[in-house]
Amino acid sequence: LVEDRKGRPVIEAVEPESPAEAVGLVAGDVVLTVDGSAFASAAGVRDALRTRLAGDKLALTVERGGKPVAVT
Repeated sequence: LVEDRKGRPVIEAVEPESPAEAVGLVAGDVVLTVDGSAFASAAGVRDALRTRLAGDKLALTVERGGKPVAVT
């Protein structure tokens, strides 16, 4: 994750054949929420993800093309 000019958390890259790719995340998606919690920075999202185990299911809302997209 990186931050855009507005300081919002943005997915920088998605590895091919990864779980992120499988659920439809793409580079450039702005992370709005993780399991319903909003985050204002990439650091906040990273901290939230560190509490999860590999294979845990997450409900994300990302902004893509100016519109919110639900990803699970």
